[in-house]
Amino acid sequence: MLTDTQLGQIMRNASQASRQKFLEPLNDAMQKHGITSLLRTAAFVAQLAHESGEFQFMEELWGPTAAQKRYEPPSDLAKRLGNTQAGDGKRFKGRGPIQVTGRFNYKKYGDLLGIDLIAEPERAATPEVGFATAGLFWERNGLNELADAGNFKAVTQRINGGQNGAPERERFFERAKLVLAPAFPAGAAARSRDAADAGRAPVGAKAGSDFGRGQEDLIKTEKGAPADDRQARPKTRGKTSGKAAGESVKRVFDVRPDTMDFRDLMYTPSLIEVPTHVPLGDFLDWQVPILNQGSEGACTGFGLSTVANYLLLKRRVLPDRVPVSPRMAYEMARRYDEWPGEDYSGSSARGAMKGWHKHGLCSEQEWRYQQAPDDRQGLTDARTSDARRRPLGAYFRVNHTDLVAMHSAIAEVGVLYATASVHEGWQKVIANGEIVQSPTMIGGHAFAIVAYDEEGFWLQNSWGPDWGRNGFARISYDDWLENATDVWVARLGAPVTLRKAQSTASANASTAAQSVAYSFADLRPHIVSVGNNGQLKVGGDYGSSPAELAHIFTDDIPRVTTGWSKPRVLLYAHGGLVSEQAAVQRLAEYRPALLQGEVYPLAFIWRSDYWTTITNILKDAIRRRRPEGVLDAAKDFLLDRLDDALEPVARSLTGKSAWDEMKQNAIAASTASGAASLVADHLKALAAKLPGLEIHMIGHSAGAILHAPLVKLLTDRGFTVGARLTRAGTVGLASGDGDGGILVGGEDPGAG
Repeated sequence: MLTDTQLGQIMRNASQASRQKFLEPLNDAMQKHGITSLLRTAAFVAQLAHESGEFQFMEELWGPTAAQKRYEPPSDLAKRLGNTQAGDGKRFKGRGPIQVTGRFNYKKYGDLLGIDLIAEPERAATPEVGFATAGLFWERNGLNELADAGNFKAVTQRINGGQNGAPERERFFERAKLVLAPAFPAGAAARSRDAADAGRAPVGAKAGSDFGRGQEDLIKTEKGAPADDRQARPKTRGKTSGKAAGESVKRVFDVRPDTMDFRDLMYTPSLIEVPTHVPLGDFLDWQVPILNQGSEGACTGFGLSTVANYLLLKRRVLPDRVPVSPRMAYEMARRYDEWPGEDYSGSSARGAMKGWHKHGLCSEQEWRYQQAPDDRQGLTDARTSDARRRPLGAYFRVNHTDLVAMHSAIAEVGVLYATASVHEGWQKVIANGEIVQSPTMIGGHAFAIVAYDEEGFWLQNSWGPDWGRNGFARISYDDWLENATDVWVARLGAPVTLRKAQSTASANASTAAQSVAYSFADLRPHIVSVGNNGQLKVGGDYGSSPAELAHIFTDDIPRVTTGWSKPRVLLYAHGGLVSEQAAVQRLAEYRPALLQGEVYPLAFIWRSDYWTTITNILKDAIRRRRPEGVLDAAKDFLLDRLDDALEPVARSLTGKSAWDEMKQNAIAASTASGAASLVADHLKALAAKLPGLEIHMIGHSAGAILHAPLVKLLTDRGFTVGARLTRAGTVGLASGDGDGGILVGGEDPGAG
């Protein structure tokens, strides 16, 4: 009798749930059909391990593939399998641990078992019927005798009709003999069943004489058949995106390694027991969707989505079976990576983790990867609200060269988010899922690591179920240590709902957690994010893309001001030496009172704090110098580690330089492509939509420098100035004439 421990040692990728489900019917079949010696048991278990993918699937996944189409009449194969009616190929596809296939075999083994498998073919995939069928086939085809003779190659020939998968079958056989040897007396003779079982086929029975193997048997005759089609595929949950199976896809490999950042929190292995292997089957049991990124370099989003989908499915309280949006994961990765605002494909793993931590992840249905031309771009109220249901709690960087830490993290959490430099071997994964290392490198890629064994790490890719071993592959430890770049491990957070505007201010406070997901939806419609040289700043917590800025004026302001006695918009620009965090916190605090007074606040969040100003000075200087080679890498490192590496440099710079930089950025915002200029254009369109629109302007301290040219832009667009006040903190109450008026408060632009 096999034990669960023995079965797990032989089939290292079989999940615990699968082993527990199949162990009893497996033992019953072996006892009933004389599979009771070391060689017989080892051979039987080895063949089933290969045929069923280590108990990972009991039913052939139907495409149909080109090979599967040959199951249908009037092909020669269909005649051989007894498939005589249209639809018989799918109806009598491979089922059970030995993949019984075809109407003839369903009828034959159904009759032997006293079951009508023609009327109920699905029963062939059940554990009881599946293993009983496998035992019958084994005994009736003389495989006990071949096992007794030690002729494992002949066993494979009789099952397969050839030697497909022979190396893997042999490995399972040798492993099974080692594992099972202590359970059998040394030198014990094989215990064959006596001759009373007249129904047993003779030893010389021909291969396939009463059992058509099905997919593997037929594909071996097709020269050039893809390796991916040589094994039945497990069922997968959810839909895939990108091109359909079989189509040629030009992959993009543009993941950028994370730059060095000493602020990363490193994962430290705990004292939990680390198993010798984590079965791939444990992961497969959760039926995580196999995604397909197509030809876009969006693997950071797809790899992270695989991680999130698994964690959400596995969540103990209220598991979430709705797949998350790879599009949101990818767009947030680009927002938070080390190169925000650049026009490029690809991103970094750190950017993806930050994006999830800051905003959560919405569902695929809410933000589809393939968008129609008229679909809303970027974050919307619906997407941000839905994303708050799937927050990231904590995440840590894992030292990718520390295999002990890697194994511990997988054992503790079950999945890792990883990136690596990939090679040509990834394009030609062999049928058993092995990635053969190649010296020809093709670029950077992101994926999920889901299991490990003594040979390497098992990963789930985002190239569809036709890649590798049904969407999975194993990378060797040698390959990993040479080419891996980054690894992250994460835990889910708990969803939170805020119902009061004051709570939004508290959630955004610097003393609160770093996630902005809870306050983002409320504050985003009130922020214009201005970066270096006065341009819109796309990256960061509250970055503003052109599409997001337009949405404020076309949707948010009209929606909020509906029913007001008069539409009023307050443009506020904070003073100098104010950080983004402080400026947003200030907005969060005054927003509730202004909205209650029917005034819509719109704040220019411009980078005037000392450290950001120094950063801009250095970036401008380095950009003019145009460094090459090693200096480029040094620049990336220095700019990323500004707080640590550049503080001594910054201290030596004069206040005059910082002030000049702030003035330059404030004035540049009103140039042709600047943020303030774009706002002026949107306000002109809004005035036509909302008659009587009032525009109030408050510039505190250096904020007046940003507002001064904006007033000129607005008057050029037909607005009239109703009042001009020069004391900081004063608010005008006069009304403008015509379609729109401007009420100005703040210091005189020349006061600085």
